[in-house]
This record gives sequence, structure tokens and C-alpha cells, in this order.
Amino acid sequence: MEPIDIFRFTCKHYGYNERICNEKEKKFKPLTIKEGGIYTPVVITLVDVPPTESIHLEDLEYILLGLHLGKFDKLSERAGSVDLGKIESYYRAYNDENLRQFLSSDIKEFINIIENAVRELKIKYAGVDLENFNDYFAVKSKEAKSYGEYIKEMEERAGRAFLKQNYQRLKAKYGIENITYISKINLVSSCIGIINGINKFYEPGFVPHFNPIWKNDKKKDKIIVYAYPFETEGVLIDLNKNQVCNWLIDNGLITDKKPESVSEAMGILFTVKKDTEAYKALKTLLHTLSHVLIRRSSLYTGLDSDSCGELIFVNPAAIMIYSTSNINIGGFQFVFEHSLEDWFREVEFDIEACTFDPACITERGACFSCLYLPEYVCTEFNQFLDRDVFLGRRRYSVGYW
Repeated sequence: MEPIDIFRFTCKHYGYNERICNEKEKKFKPLTIKEGGIYTPVVITLVDVPPTESIHLEDLEYILLGLHLGKFDKLSERAGSVDLGKIESYYRAYNDENLRQFLSSDIKEFINIIENAVRELKIKYAGVDLENFNDYFAVKSKEAKSYGEYIKEMEERAGRAFLKQNYQRLKAKYGIENITYISKINLVSSCIGIINGINKFYEPGFVPHFNPIWKNDKKKDKIIVYAYPFETEGVLIDLNKNQVCNWLIDNGLITDKKPESVSEAMGILFTVKKDTEAYKALKTLLHTLSHVLIRRSSLYTGLDSDSCGELIFVNPAAIMIYSTSNINIGGFQFVFEHSLEDWFREVEFDIEACTFDPACITERGACFSCLYLPEYVCTEFNQFLDRDVFLGRRRYSVGYW
């Protein structure tokens, strides 16, 4: 008898009774016992955005965007501070036929200016995903304290002046606009499925073997998601919007003119769409900074990198690092109040050099020695990482720092 090919089974590219690709049939690639025994849960963490059913505004997302971009600042001169509550109350009165006839001309003009601004936003930001922005807005507006506010609350005048000077120097050196401590963050972590075998994310074109958690393995008509809401603390770091735009322009990733104001820079960043080189570079910049900060966080927060999480807000050019443990609370507050400068200074060492240089910086600018985090910590499976975004030696002509 001829020898039997134990790997004679072939993949016919069918999944759930549908052909999934048109390539020729291929033999199954055998896995070692070690590879076949690895199962990695795929966990997605999202901000638990407060419900908005009570706010009856048709274009709520664009109104929130307009507030963030300062599109309604001119109204403050007439109606005082403009916030979502005031806009919603004016709209409620305007949409009530019994009240509309009694409204003043100022309120009608108020509504007219908002609607004109919303129309402009819809045209300018058509096709832009606002979900990431809404998460950022929800996180920043609740239980948040900027470092500037923390300094103002200090009683000692000499201490205030010293911290203010150091903070201005830190922001200028690292291209930061603001650092905010958030004492109460409501998050929801959801396990949506499992990756079977090793996830070779570092190989170009590699597709992991992902399986959802089926409620019925035979029917495969419904999936199960395990969701866990929890409350934690974290630090939100906003990069300098003007510097980010200038960095993208200097590297030839966008063709806009260099912005002259923060609002103009934010407008440019919000037009950067997914699946573009500019979006990828911006995400790499933010994600790299997030990883080096998390890797150094254990020195000052008392939390290992395994106990930290990250959220990347690409278009707002911000990152949030938080504790995944709702028991060990207080570490990020201590860093925020006492060790911000030390935390960032330590980051420079991981950016400048890696044990595996020059191979690391030449190939990808990221490896397990300098930037990688466990896959259950990283939101992007250790992709979109490159120290060169800050150095500007290989893949980027100009570094951010």
C-alpha cells in the first residue's frame, strides 16, 4: 500500500454553506499541540455613554460636534454660556406650536444660527464616523478635572507658580494640550468571541482564526456576548491639535494649510477619514504614546501593565489610560497630582532606544522588548505601533518630538 497522507484534508473555502473566497483548494496547515491549545478571547471595551433618550434633538451628534469645535461661541455673547441643556430647552419651546408664537426674536435667531451651523457640519464632515468623538466627549465631560484646574485649587501660592511653570514646560516639550484626571469612568467590557491558535498579527496579511461564541453550535444563528460593566479611574491626555496637524502636513500626509488656531486644527483633524495614510499615522502616534505610558505606569501607579487599559480617540487626537481593576483605585490620581513630569521623562528612554536596535527601529519600530503589551490589554493586537513617529528617522521624515 502507498503511504497515506495524514494531512490529505483540504480547505474548500466554504463557511456556513457559503463560499468565502475563490482561491484554489488548499491543504489544511497543521498546528503544533502548543498552537492548537491557545485560545485568546477577543474583548472590546467601550465607554458606557449616558442615555440620551431624554434629549430630543434630531441632530444631537452634530450639535455635540459643534459645541466641541466652538461653532456656537458667538451665541455666548447674546445668550450667555451655551451648553446642551440650553439648546435642548430652546428647541423644545420652538417645536411647541403653542409656545412658538410667544418666543422672542433672540431665541428664534438662536435656533437659526444653530441650524445653519449644523448644516455646514453635515456637509463638511459627511461620512466621518462620530462614534469615537461621542465617546471622547462623554468621557471628558463627566467627573473630569484638568491639571490646570488642579493647580488653581492649591492653597499655597508658591506651589501653584512652580507647578504651573513645570506643566507649561511639559506640555511644550511633549506636544500636549491638556492632561485630565477622571475619577469616575463607566466602561463596558464585552467578550465577543475567541481566536483559535496563535494570532500572528506581526505577519503582513495574516488573518486570525476567529470564532464567535454560538448559542447553538449546530444552527449557528445566534451568538452570545459576555458583557461586564465597571467603574474605574483614568487619565485623559490630549495632544496639541496644532502640533499634530503640523506634523501630518510636514510628513506629507495631508495637504491642508497649517492651522492658526485650535478650532481650525480640530476642524482639520475631524476631516481625516478612516482607511487613509493620515488616519493610520495619527492612530500610530497616539497608540505608541499610550503603550509607552502604560509600560512605565507600574513605577508610579502601583499597577502592572496587565491591570491597565487604553482607549484611542483618533480624530480628537487623545488617549485615555485607565485601571481595569475597580478595586485598586487611586494610582492614577497619585500620578496626576505628584509624578506627571517623572512619568513622561521615563517614556523618553523607551522611545529613544530598544534592546533589539537597530533591527527594531529599521523594521517596524516596535517589538516585545520596547512597545508590545499583552493582547488582552492592547485594543489593536499590538498593531499601529512605531517609535519612529516620535523620532523621524526611518518611515517618517519628521518626528513629533
